[in-house]
Amino acid sequence: MQTAQLQDFSRPILDAACQQWGLSSPARVSEAENLLFACQSPNGKVALRMTHPLHRDASQLTAELDWIARLAQKKIPVVNPLPSKNDNWVETISLANKSWHACVFRWIEGAPIKNENQTVTENSIQLWGGLTSQIIAASLEMNRLGDRLPRHHWNSPIPGQPTLDKQLRPEHPFLADDIAAAQASLEQLPRTPDTYLLAHTDLHAGNVFQTKTGSLIALDFDDCCYHYLLQEFSMPIYYSLLFTEKDLKTEAKRFLQSFLVGYRKYHDIDPDSLELLPLFFKLRDLDLRAISFLWNIPRDSKWYRRIEYVYENGNPLSELPWAKWAK
Repeated sequence: MQTAQLQDFSRPILDAACQQWGLSSPARVSEAENLLFACQSPNGKVALRMTHPLHRDASQLTAELDWIARLAQKKIPVVNPLPSKNDNWVETISLANKSWHACVFRWIEGAPIKNENQTVTENSIQLWGGLTSQIIAASLEMNRLGDRLPRHHWNSPIPGQPTLDKQLRPEHPFLADDIAAAQASLEQLPRTPDTYLLAHTDLHAGNVFQTKTGSLIALDFDDCCYHYLLQEFSMPIYYSLLFTEKDLKTEAKRFLQSFLVGYRKYHDIDPDSLELLPLFFKLRDLDLRAISFLWNIPRDSKWYRRIEYVYENGNPLSELPWAKWAK
């Protein structure tokens, strides 16, 4: 989150947001694109999310929470949004010419699905595949019904936000060109009701929590937008393997085949379509390279060094026979 946006935030704004849901004892949990607070409600612990209007407007946030609520109604394990006293998903708090959007979610007791050894069990991978597939199947059903929510498309500017190209071009023009080329390649793919849908877009291990009972719950739909089905399918694979220190080919085959066991319970996928996965890996490689600059990631960190290596040498994930392994 930009410093200028943080300077707009104040304790009175936080207190006013809490009043809309009858919350108390807010404690800041995290600060990224949004501010997240753990709070007490009359019915127990909840998560209060505060969003600056330059990040998302109220209509975008309402569409996000509306979709999550629909998924929850279908018994898909997602973090449930909670309405305010006024029965709204989103409340806009305006004080002293400063505005923030507030929303509240049920608190999830759990942890990211990677354990202390940064590995994921076979059962958890299968559950992860099933969760991904359930979200995809529900979104495809919305397509069939002609049900559209007002979220942006993956390659459309977000109102109020500078484009990635505009942020990068002054200091990193070659990276901006690479991103434009990768986007152009994806834009050549046809958008059909079976291949293009409302997607979470970022179902990595940090956004999938495992409860004490072993079940999985999808969190953080902040980046949801209209995107290709393969974007939704590819992100668990990408993030689970990008930093592996084990034999990549062995781990990749193991992950994909376990993931598909769960995935195919709710939706099937054409193995030949996985030939396109490198297009999605490439764009995420470039997005992360951009983030490494824009977020000032320490250059001596493992994360930065890996992203730099992939950018300069290519991603080995793109060389693997995904379609063959899926057959």
